[in-house]
Amino acid sequence: RAYAWRWALCHLLANNPNYSDRFKALGIGMMTGQPGAPFENVYGPVAREISFEYDFFVRHLDNGYRADLCAWQWNRKFQYLRPTGHIGTKVLARYGWQASGIKLKAGESYDCAAQGTWKTSENGPELNADGGRNGRGRLVGILMKEDRLSEPFSLGTRVTFVAPSDGNLYLRCRDDWNRISDNDGSLTAYFRRMPE
Repeated sequence: RAYAWRWALCHLLANNPNYSDRFKALGIGMMTGQPGAPFENVYGPVAREISFEYDFFVRHLDNGYRADLCAWQWNRKFQYLRPTGHIGTKVLARYGWQASGIKLKAGESYDCAAQGTWKTSENGPELNADGGRNGRGRLVGILMKEDRLSEPFSLGTRVTFVAPSDGNLYLRCRDDWNRISDNDGSLTAYFRRMPE
């Protein structure tokens, strides 16, 4: 069991683009006894992010899961929507949760409109943000606050919704985590805060 946990961490660090550039150097440094090579020195500044992504990886790991396509976008800046205007963000079908750059406030109403089509399999039909009858391919959102995630919520081609909590908005194409590598296409989702 201990080997399995270590394998999971090494697989994540080697394949997730947030951490892979340091992984080879860490391994070489540890094997050759270079000073400054301990894990804490190399990954200490991103320990919080690694902990979050490792837990997420272990929860969703299955045959076909791709750590590179499920990496969280930690460097994106988030902002609140102004009372007027809107913000658009591109969402790829072939990726996990993607940072929208938008902060939402609990209890406030927002309008979402999505344009474009994507596919959830190589030979599958073109779908809009409403997805197919089984829900696969639907545009969905989730909120992150202090490394805690809300429950995912459905969006679609056009919807008005109330933010279930405060947090940074992430978006994705609904599909099984181990099946997103054959997805294709993208949508642009536009958000505005509804007037009071």
